[in-house]
Amino acid sequence: MRKLIFLIALISVLGSFTAQAETCTQDSLTLTHGDTGDFVYGNGAGCILRPIKDVWAALQTESGMSFDGSSLDSSEQVTPPQGVLTTYQNSYSANGGIVSWQMDWHNMVKSGTAQNPQVVQVHYVKVSGTDFISYWEGDILLRAQNSGATLLTFTNKIHAAQTDENDAAATIQQIYNKLK
Repeated sequence: MRKLIFLIALISVLGSFTAQAETCTQDSLTLTHGDTGDFVYGNGAGCILRPIKDVWAALQTESGMSFDGSSLDSSEQVTPPQGVLTTYQNSYSANGGIVSWQMDWHNMVKSGTAQNPQVVQVHYVKVSGTDFISYWEGDILLRAQNSGATLLTFTNKIHAAQTDENDAAATIQQIYNKLK
């Protein structure tokens, strides 16, 4: 039942995504959030009036892969797994370095090429570190538009101490703001 609630919320955001595809004339973001009992989540759909290559490039910078309230201590591009174009292994810390964790950011071109992407998926996942974050992963999907704009969908799922569904949605807003 809890997973069904998450899927219904995700379908709602995807409906918003479809509507924005027809009217992507301004920077905008629609957010939803919830709690499955296993994790809290934020979903988002939006538009950025920049070409997909520019938005994707911004997402692969330290700023694009950082989270408010934490420090990105190191970022290293490593050999990606099969089917992934690039992978970044990032180390983060918070609370003056008392809490630390590692996340992988996987970049995949789903349609087009790396030089001329049409659809890009970026998947981030916590792989090790603090027990205060027992689960964290998300996806950012970028779609090029004929107008030169980029449509985006976000999913951010997390189970962490002192993190609620509003925080999960706020993380999406923060990433979106860095990409504009």
